[in-house]
Amino acid sequence: MMFASDIMATVDIDQLLEQILNEISDQHRGENHKWFDIPHPEFDVERLMAKHEQPLRKQIVRLGLTFDQIIELRGLRTLDIGCGTESKLVKLFRSYGILAEGIDPMVPDGVDYLIKREVRALSPMTRGDIPRKDKTYFLITAHNNPGLYSLISPVYMISRKFKEIDDWLNHHIQKAKFIIDEALRVMHDEGSFIYSPSLRLLEEDIQPELSSRGYSIRNIKVDDDERLISAREQIGSKGYPTEITNSFLEDIRYRTVITRP
Repeated sequence: MMFASDIMATVDIDQLLEQILNEISDQHRGENHKWFDIPHPEFDVERLMAKHEQPLRKQIVRLGLTFDQIIELRGLRTLDIGCGTESKLVKLFRSYGILAEGIDPMVPDGVDYLIKREVRALSPMTRGDIPRKDKTYFLITAHNNPGLYSLISPVYMISRKFKEIDDWLNHHIQKAKFIIDEALRVMHDEGSFIYSPSLRLLEEDIQPELSSRGYSIRNIKVDDDERLISAREQIGSKGYPTEITNSFLEDIRYRTVITRP
């Protein structure tokens, strides 16, 4: 199964979220709802979705996931790198019979499908920061992961321009490369690693080495005008040169999909 074969399909996000809402309202009221931890015996569905729907919607859109693709993953193992304390995507996947796990240093203790750890480069570099065997997961995701997002193209552009890279910047370069390499180690040969935003300049540098190992890197445009407008306003207020601003916005416009063709 090549999960990313139809990754450019239209994101049927409304169908997916309607399915989630129906499941919440019809079957899973009360404290034991299977993918949200609800603190009250009775809860307002509209209040619940107001809190959780928009962040989850944005995450699904930016990663390019469709309802059909999620269903295809039933019974398979997935990993969300930097899943966050609430692990919304992980819980959503598990509600559909996917063997989903998340890894993040901030997740609560004692949850068997959450790994309390940061994926990071050690010194000297070592492998195994994701405590799983090689080729474990059919889908690996990372959305706004700090270890990757800290190396968006403007930062990398500066490191290319100035040959003397300071220790802070070199640390982030090594960390991003390590996260990608570690994700690919635990990715099944028929799996995909999807992250957003893209890291185009870093990917240009690592593509020859990844290609020699049989991997393909694709940048796919994300249909998310709200995010682009917000990012443009955010970076526009910083007074950065046009070249850096445009590079930042180009990363925001895309997600990256790494597979074995």
